[in-house]
Amino acid sequence: MSTWGIVSFVVLAALTANSNGCPDGWANHQQSCYFFSQDKLSWTGAIVVCKLLGGYLVEVQNDLEKNFLHKTISQQDEHYWIGAHDAVKKGSFVWATSQEPVSDNVIVRSPDNSRNNERCVEIDNNGKWNHNDCMAVLQYVCERPANIEEMVG
Repeated sequence: MSTWGIVSFVVLAALTANSNGCPDGWANHQQSCYFFSQDKLSWTGAIVVCKLLGGYLVEVQNDLEKNFLHKTISQQDEHYWIGAHDAVKKGSFVWATSQEPVSDNVIVRSPDNSRNNERCVEIDNNGKWNHNDCMAVLQYVCERPANIEEMVG
């Protein structure tokens, strides 16, 4: 199946909400819903798909959320894009959607930018954060409010 075929399927599946206020295929945690992709996209591609799904690339706000993501991702042998980047100023991490600075207390390990062209942040199955080239294709985590009406109002 092509990337756009997968995207179309994902978008259609996201339109059906279940009893916890999250679309089918999304996990509920506190007041948010999380979609852990099976497909792989570039970081910017992941941002586009998350937006199509009514959300955004996940923004980790506290230890509870960080631990939830780590627990869920640790069951996979994959790396996932999250919404952090330092594309504007090297070493100054911000969230792609809110443009808020990434809190130092949620960063598990400072990304290393080992190839000096890595601006986007991934989280691995050990819960560690790392820089990667934004064009690399990885799985991704989308987030949206559990009550979709919050996004409208």
